[in-house]
Amino acid sequence: MLFPIVTDNFTIIESQTIAAAQSIASKVAASNTKIFQIKISEHSAASYLEQMIITALSKDNLLSADSSNPNLVCSIVHNNVYYNKLSNCKDSLIRVVKTDLSYSLAKHSQVILRSNELIIYADTVAISEIEWLQRSEMPFAKSPLPPSENSWISELITPAIVLGASILSVVLLFSVRSK
Repeated sequence: MLFPIVTDNFTIIESQTIAAAQSIASKVAASNTKIFQIKISEHSAASYLEQMIITALSKDNLLSADSSNPNLVCSIVHNNVYYNKLSNCKDSLIRVVKTDLSYSLAKHSQVILRSNELIIYADTVAISEIEWLQRSEMPFAKSPLPPSENSWISELITPAIVLGASILSVVLLFSVRSK
């Protein structure tokens, strides 16, 4: 029996980031312009994304030292991993890897091109594999797990303990006062 190969979070984000950077480069090339400077919003993946965009732009010779060329201004809306509960399954989660970039080419406060790149990957992963999937040191490749649902026993035990403690304290209070 063959099992599907599960890819770690960083590898998926990397492939999505490369695809987004290549798409940005192709749109810059289609606009018949070169980029002078790249500005990326604050995000844990900002320097990584900048490297990917520079690589993609360099391949097509789209970078220029001429300051009269426009700047590429990029905002990272999402470049993260999320986990969602899978209904009726306690040992698996839905993993969503989302890369959402908004960018523009701006020259002297005039926007030449504005666009966005949205790439979403989703699959189902076993909870036991989460530690391996998040093994990268990159913070954007990690995500907290969704809170686990309480069982019906814990939903009954907690109120019972609180109620029992309250009754016990009232009984002790009156038994001490009566002596």
